[in-house]
Amino acid sequence: MKLREITKLLVVAALVLFVIPACVKEGPPGLDGADGADGVAGADGADGEVACLVCHSTEVKEDNEREYFRSQHASGALSLDYAGGRDGCAECHSGNGFVEWVETGDVTANITPEAINCNTCHDIHSTFAVEDYALRITTPVDVIGVTVDLGNSSNLCVNCHKPRRGWEDYDDGSLADSVMVTSTHAGPHHGPQTAVLMGLGGDHRIGSIDASAIGPSTHGTDVEDATCVGCHMYESTDESEGGHTWWPAVESCKVCHATATDFDYKGGQTKIDLLMAQLAELLEAQEGQKIAESAPRAGDWHVVPGTVHGIIHFDEEDKAYHPVIGQFDRDVFSAFWNFMTILEDRSHGVHNPAYAEALLLNAIEILD
Repeated sequence: MKLREITKLLVVAALVLFVIPACVKEGPPGLDGADGADGVAGADGADGEVACLVCHSTEVKEDNEREYFRSQHASGALSLDYAGGRDGCAECHSGNGFVEWVETGDVTANITPEAINCNTCHDIHSTFAVEDYALRITTPVDVIGVTVDLGNSSNLCVNCHKPRRGWEDYDDGSLADSVMVTSTHAGPHHGPQTAVLMGLGGDHRIGSIDASAIGPSTHGTDVEDATCVGCHMYESTDESEGGHTWWPAVESCKVCHATATDFDYKGGQTKIDLLMAQLAELLEAQEGQKIAESAPRAGDWHVVPGTVHGIIHFDEEDKAYHPVIGQFDRDVFSAFWNFMTILEDRSHGVHNPAYAEALLLNAIEILD
């Protein structure tokens, strides 16, 4: 009896060992089933070629380069070599300094300067999309304590084309009736264009004309046809002006002044130049007290024996006016400040004709 049971168990085990491998053994593949439905199509990716051609098409690239190399941004070697690497100047005098300032808010150390170029103003090769060449910054800008918003991409220009100083930086009121001019670079620095456009930056304490009430020029508020971009980047057919040369185009004037043939519209520049010459003569005739520092760059200035002649002098070598170090009557200093503001603006009054004329007339009135 036991032998039969053992024999049955052996037979069952043998069947199991035979059947299991037969169940898992691969045979030839069966026929393919019907295709399933197509999935939902995804969004098209960016067309890389089109995005690149926005800037890199032969026509666009060559046109912009020809214009750029006619600009002072490309050729301003003196400003780049002299100030471009200095931490206090680099944000406007070098391309990489400006980029660092936009990205971090400061240039904290001296740098090896690079010329202002496409990458200075445009955020290039970040996303490789069509928007890649957008301007780095177009937000409103503080100009000597006043928030200025020109309403378009001109705000980019304002970041550097604004005064570094106001007259208050020299005249803190510590002297009863005089002011010390302590630098041969005294004045608003080389970029007061935005301030003049907006009717700012001059010394309004002198003269019978209320210059503070004149306000912005149309050249600074007409967003469509004027401001920095409207005049200096006008789409001119002459590659020596407009576009990326940033030289103002006479054709842009004709949008508002149909009869304009040059920038001396109705003799406006001639009028300002004559007033500047008259004021320069008066300023060169002023006398002041000699001053000296207790130690180089100590900032501790004091009166010393002697007289200085003229609060400005004309340098025959570089054909330019320069401030003279000395202590001068406050009215003389105010007249000097207005002269330097219009001189450094470099538009001969075009940026804000009424404001330029008022500053100069007030200065002449107080000295003459």
